[in-house]
Amino acid sequence: MSIRFIFFFTLYFSAFTATALAPVYIEGQVQLQEAPDKMELVQWDVLARETTHITEFQPTNNSFATSLELSPGLYQLKYNKEEVWLALHPGDSIQVIITEKNPVFVSGSSDTRELEKYEAYRKRSFDQLVKVVRDEMRDAVSSRDQQKIEFLALQEHENYQEHLHVLMDYVQKMPDTSLAIYYTALRWVGDEYIDFLQNLMQRFSLHYPQLELTHQMQQKVDQLAKVAIGAKAPEVLLNDTLYDFSKGTLTLVEFWASWCMPCRRANPHLKELYESYHPKGFNLLGISLDYKASAMEKAVVADGISWPVFTDEKVYNSPLAQAYNISAIPSNFLINSDGVIVAKNLHWKKLDGLLRKQLTSER
Repeated sequence: MSIRFIFFFTLYFSAFTATALAPVYIEGQVQLQEAPDKMELVQWDVLARETTHITEFQPTNNSFATSLELSPGLYQLKYNKEEVWLALHPGDSIQVIITEKNPVFVSGSSDTRELEKYEAYRKRSFDQLVKVVRDEMRDAVSSRDQQKIEFLALQEHENYQEHLHVLMDYVQKMPDTSLAIYYTALRWVGDEYIDFLQNLMQRFSLHYPQLELTHQMQQKVDQLAKVAIGAKAPEVLLNDTLYDFSKGTLTLVEFWASWCMPCRRANPHLKELYESYHPKGFNLLGISLDYKASAMEKAVVADGISWPVFTDEKVYNSPLAQAYNISAIPSNFLINSDGVIVAKNLHWKKLDGLLRKQLTSER
């Protein structure tokens, strides 16, 4: 290693270290009828869906100000059961204005602005593609219009998948070194986006090589590659017993929960498919993301589930949910006898067609 290289590496590392120690200054005004007694700043672990308390303070005369040494990352300023998302760098000087009628205004952080733009786009896409269908579904359920319920269930499934792809297309247009990228990682999908995500992480890691969130996002990308169609499925360990995919021609690993209404609406149809195709080599394994096993057990009885089900009560932090990169349910993976993923996120109607083609002589 040359002396010149050592010098520039030391200079770069010293500059990064100095920047990392620079305080973040946050100030703002609260223009609310119900002034908060306190405000809390927490750091967000997006992929684990957990927060870490940083500090709390009380507004004085409807104003607040604090100065803290913070690592680059995503934070929330919480008040009155509300929160403000912040993407913060050491050295940032942030101004926050909280009003009664208008959206919260944040200035002084370009990455927070990118996060706000993404979240507004995500909400708009969700409302247009998913929420409108769920609103119709609510009316159909109230009127017990079963035909419309079935139609809307398929539409909701397809629209949610489209929503995720719309978000991925948006991510490709974002600044690739913005901390807001970390916020988007919760809804990343793989397969056709793997190459883009790998390249994105190469560029992002050049700017933030030592951050834990960089490591988390790289793990996310690696995991997406492991559950792409054509990949060897992650092992399924249930009560210390390794599930054997070779015992069936095709196995559907279905991630669901008692509180997930789309999951519950699909269960009667999955029951019909299981009863029809299980004798022909189709297996079904339910992985519940319930908080309590008792809730899962009640749903099993109510829905007449006869296939094996399992929960460890860890919800999205379940090792199986993480191994299969589950960020929303229902999610499923169709796995062949060699343990290879051949399809995923199948609506029951498409699953029926695939099973009919693969396991019977019907066309």
